[in-house]
Amino acid sequence: TASAWSATSITVTVPAGVRLTMPLSYRAVGTSKISLTGSFSGTSAVAFAAGTPCGSVQGLVIDGSGLPAGSVDGIACIGACKQGSIIGVNVGHMTGNGINISASGGNNPDGWYMREISCHDNSGDGIHWDYSVDGQLDTFHLDHNTGSGLTLGTMNNTTITNGKAQQNTNYGCALTGGFVKSNSTFTAC
Repeated sequence: TASAWSATSITVTVPAGVRLTMPLSYRAVGTSKISLTGSFSGTSAVAFAAGTPCGSVQGLVIDGSGLPAGSVDGIACIGACKQGSIIGVNVGHMTGNGINISASGGNNPDGWYMREISCHDNSGDGIHWDYSVDGQLDTFHLDHNTGSGLTLGTMNNTTITNGKAQQNTNYGCALTGGFVKSNSTFTAC
Protein backbone atom coordinates (compact mmCIF):
# COMPACT_ATOMS: atom_id res chain seq x y z
CA THR A 1 0.00 0.00 0.00
CA ALA A 2 1.41 3.39 -1.00
CA SER A 3 1.36 6.39 1.31
CA ALA A 4 -1.30 9.09 0.99
CA TRP A 5 0.91 11.16 -1.34
CA SER A 6 4.01 10.12 -3.25
CA ALA A 7 6.24 11.95 -5.72
CA THR A 8 8.49 9.96 -8.02
CA SER A 9 11.14 10.70 -10.61
CA ILE A 10 11.33 7.08 -11.88
CA THR A 11 8.87 4.42 -13.09
CA VAL A 12 7.15 2.38 -10.38
CA THR A 13 7.23 -1.28 -11.52
CA VAL A 14 4.49 -3.67 -10.39
CA PRO A 15 5.85 -7.24 -10.19
CA ALA A 16 3.68 -10.17 -11.30
CA GLY A 17 1.23 -11.16 -8.57
CA VAL A 18 1.60 -7.87 -6.63
CA ARG A 19 -1.11 -5.24 -6.12
CA LEU A 20 -0.20 -1.55 -5.88
CA THR A 21 -3.02 0.22 -4.07
CA MET A 22 -4.21 3.45 -2.45
CA PRO A 23 -7.58 3.85 -0.70
CA LEU A 24 -9.23 6.09 -3.32
CA SER A 25 -12.17 5.99 -5.69
CA TYR A 26 -11.57 6.44 -9.40
CA ARG A 27 -13.09 9.93 -9.61
CA ALA A 28 -11.03 11.27 -6.67
CA VAL A 29 -8.97 14.36 -7.43
CA GLY A 30 -7.70 15.20 -3.95
CA THR A 31 -4.15 15.29 -2.64
CA SER A 32 -3.74 11.50 -2.30
CA LYS A 33 -1.86 10.64 -5.48
CA ILE A 34 1.31 9.61 -7.25
CA SER A 35 2.74 12.77 -8.75
CA LEU A 36 5.53 12.80 -11.32
CA THR A 37 8.34 15.29 -10.76
CA GLY A 38 9.81 17.59 -13.41
CA SER A 39 12.97 15.45 -13.40
CA PHE A 40 11.03 12.26 -14.18
CA SER A 41 13.00 9.70 -16.20
CA GLY A 42 11.06 6.85 -17.80
CA THR A 43 8.35 6.01 -20.32
CA SER A 44 5.51 5.49 -17.81
CA ALA A 45 4.60 6.38 -14.24
CA VAL A 46 3.58 2.77 -13.48
CA ALA A 47 4.68 -0.27 -15.50
CA PHE A 48 3.71 -3.91 -15.15
CA ALA A 49 6.42 -6.57 -15.20
CA ALA A 50 5.76 -9.52 -17.51
CA GLY A 51 3.82 -12.36 -15.97
CA THR A 52 0.74 -14.59 -16.10
CA PRO A 53 -1.19 -13.60 -14.13
CA CYS A 54 0.18 -10.10 -14.05
CA GLY A 55 -0.09 -7.75 -11.07
CA SER A 56 -2.75 -5.11 -10.44
CA VAL A 57 -3.19 -1.47 -9.51
CA GLN A 58 -6.13 -0.23 -7.49
CA GLY A 59 -7.33 3.11 -6.18
CA LEU A 60 -4.56 5.23 -7.70
CA VAL A 61 -4.54 8.86 -8.79
CA ILE A 62 -1.62 9.47 -11.16
CA ASP A 63 -0.83 13.11 -11.96
CA GLY A 64 1.59 14.04 -14.73
CA SER A 65 1.07 17.81 -14.60
CA GLY A 66 4.70 18.34 -13.51
CA LEU A 67 6.19 16.46 -16.48
CA PRO A 68 8.57 18.15 -18.91
CA ALA A 69 8.18 17.59 -22.67
CA GLY A 70 8.39 14.01 -23.90
CA SER A 71 6.02 11.07 -24.06
CA VAL A 72 5.23 9.45 -20.71
CA ASP A 73 2.25 7.11 -20.21
CA GLY A 74 0.39 6.89 -16.90
CA ILE A 75 0.15 3.08 -16.76
CA ALA A 76 1.95 0.78 -19.21
CA CYS A 77 1.13 -2.89 -19.81
CA ILE A 78 3.51 -3.81 -22.63
CA GLY A 79 4.27 -7.24 -24.11
CA ALA A 80 3.85 -10.42 -22.05
CA CYS A 81 1.84 -8.80 -19.24
CA LYS A 82 -1.23 -11.06 -19.12
CA GLN A 83 -4.39 -11.23 -16.99
CA GLY A 84 -3.74 -8.13 -14.93
CA SER A 85 -6.24 -5.67 -13.49
CA ILE A 86 -6.56 -1.91 -13.23
CA ILE A 87 -9.33 -0.86 -10.85
CA GLY A 88 -10.38 2.57 -9.58
CA VAL A 89 -7.73 4.73 -11.22
CA ASN A 90 -7.68 8.39 -12.23
CA VAL A 91 -4.88 9.25 -14.70
CA GLY A 92 -4.46 12.81 -15.88
CA HIS A 93 -2.08 15.27 -17.52
CA MET A 94 0.31 12.66 -18.93
CA THR A 95 2.44 13.59 -21.96
CA GLY A 96 1.58 10.19 -23.53
CA ASN A 97 -1.44 7.90 -23.05
CA GLY A 98 -3.35 7.59 -19.79
CA ILE A 99 -3.25 3.77 -19.98
CA ASN A 100 -1.27 1.92 -22.65
CA ILE A 101 -1.88 -1.82 -23.20
CA SER A 102 0.21 -2.86 -26.22
CA ALA A 103 1.78 -5.92 -27.80
CA SER A 104 5.55 -5.90 -28.20
CA GLY A 105 8.07 -8.25 -29.83
CA GLY A 106 5.43 -10.89 -30.59
CA ASN A 107 4.24 -10.94 -26.96
CA ASN A 108 0.58 -10.11 -26.41
CA PRO A 109 -0.95 -8.60 -23.25
CA ASP A 110 -4.27 -10.45 -23.28
CA GLY A 111 -6.80 -10.96 -20.51
CA TRP A 112 -6.88 -7.44 -18.99
CA TYR A 113 -9.67 -6.39 -16.62
CA MET A 114 -10.30 -2.66 -16.08
CA ARG A 115 -13.06 -1.11 -13.97
CA GLU A 116 -13.78 2.42 -12.72
CA ILE A 117 -11.30 4.22 -14.97
CA SER A 118 -10.97 7.98 -15.41
CA CYS A 119 -8.40 9.19 -17.97
CA HIS A 120 -8.44 12.89 -18.75
CA ASP A 121 -6.31 15.71 -20.14
CA ASN A 122 -3.62 13.37 -21.52
CA SER A 123 -1.56 14.27 -24.62
CA GLY A 124 -2.22 10.83 -26.18
CA ASP A 125 -5.26 8.56 -25.85
CA GLY A 126 -7.18 8.12 -22.61
CA ILE A 127 -6.85 4.34 -23.02
CA HIS A 128 -4.70 2.97 -25.85
CA TRP A 129 -5.53 -0.76 -26.03
CA ASP A 130 -3.96 -2.15 -29.20
CA TYR A 131 -4.46 -5.82 -28.25
CA SER A 132 -7.83 -6.14 -26.51
CA VAL A 133 -8.24 -9.90 -26.41
CA ASP A 134 -10.17 -11.66 -23.62
CA GLY A 135 -10.54 -8.34 -21.82
CA GLN A 136 -13.13 -6.27 -19.97
CA LEU A 137 -13.57 -2.52 -19.51
CA ASP A 138 -16.43 -1.48 -17.23
CA THR A 139 -17.46 1.91 -15.82
CA PHE A 140 -15.19 4.51 -17.38
CA HIS A 141 -14.98 8.21 -18.19
CA LEU A 142 -12.43 9.32 -20.82
CA ASP A 143 -12.42 13.02 -21.60
CA HIS A 144 -10.33 15.95 -22.86
CA ASN A 145 -7.54 13.73 -24.23
CA THR A 146 -5.57 15.07 -27.21
CA GLY A 147 -5.85 11.67 -28.93
CA SER A 148 -9.01 9.56 -28.69
CA GLY A 149 -10.84 8.59 -25.52
CA LEU A 150 -10.50 4.84 -26.23
CA THR A 151 -8.38 3.38 -29.04
CA LEU A 152 -8.77 -0.33 -29.79
CA GLY A 153 -6.68 -2.51 -32.08
CA THR A 154 -7.03 -6.27 -32.28
CA MET A 155 -10.30 -7.33 -30.60
CA ASN A 156 -11.57 -10.76 -29.61
CA ASN A 157 -13.81 -11.74 -26.68
CA THR A 158 -13.75 -8.19 -25.30
CA THR A 159 -16.61 -6.56 -23.41
CA ILE A 160 -16.85 -2.78 -22.98
CA THR A 161 -19.71 -1.50 -20.79
CA ASN A 162 -21.03 1.54 -18.93
CA GLY A 163 -18.76 4.28 -20.16
CA LYS A 164 -18.37 7.75 -21.61
CA ALA A 165 -15.72 9.01 -24.01
CA GLN A 166 -16.37 12.68 -24.68
CA GLN A 167 -14.69 15.95 -25.64
CA ASN A 168 -11.53 14.26 -26.94
CA THR A 169 -9.61 15.84 -29.84
CA ASN A 170 -9.93 12.76 -32.09
CA TYR A 171 -12.65 10.16 -31.52
CA GLY A 172 -14.58 8.97 -28.51
CA CYS A 173 -13.77 5.41 -29.55
CA ALA A 174 -11.38 4.59 -32.41
CA LEU A 175 -10.83 1.19 -34.01
CA THR A 176 -7.30 1.19 -35.41
CA GLY A 177 -6.96 -2.16 -37.17
CA GLY A 178 -5.85 -5.65 -36.44
CA PHE A 179 -8.37 -8.47 -36.43
CA VAL A 180 -11.86 -8.32 -35.00
CA LYS A 181 -13.36 -11.69 -34.10
CA SER A 182 -16.43 -12.90 -32.25
CA ASN A 183 -17.90 -11.74 -28.97
CA SER A 184 -16.58 -8.20 -28.88
CA THR A 185 -19.42 -6.05 -27.52
CA PHE A 186 -20.17 -2.48 -26.45
CA THR A 187 -23.08 -1.93 -24.04
CA ALA A 188 -24.35 1.32 -22.48
CA CYS A 189 -21.50 3.43 -23.87
